[in-house]
Amino acid sequence: MTHTWVTSMGGPLILVPESACHLWGGAPRNYPDDEGAYGYACAVEDLVGFIDVGPVKALVLGDDPAATRFLPGLGVLVR
Repeated sequence: MTHTWVTSMGGPLILVPESACHLWGGAPRNYPDDEGAYGYACAVEDLVGFIDVGPVKALVLGDDPAATRFLPGLGVLVR
């Protein structure tokens, strides 16, 4: 079984519940203008944190933009 690794172009990885994906705007086009939820995600200084995306919490994987994947059989994220 092949697992897909997810990376970013330098920003944090954010796990948004499917019910709130339509509320996430992503990174602004005129980076580094970090306004909105993306700016809050970039402000997370710990290894993990939470931000509000609409009425729900999204998990922010902070620190560095390490390659990450989800192992569904174990229910864990691997970085």
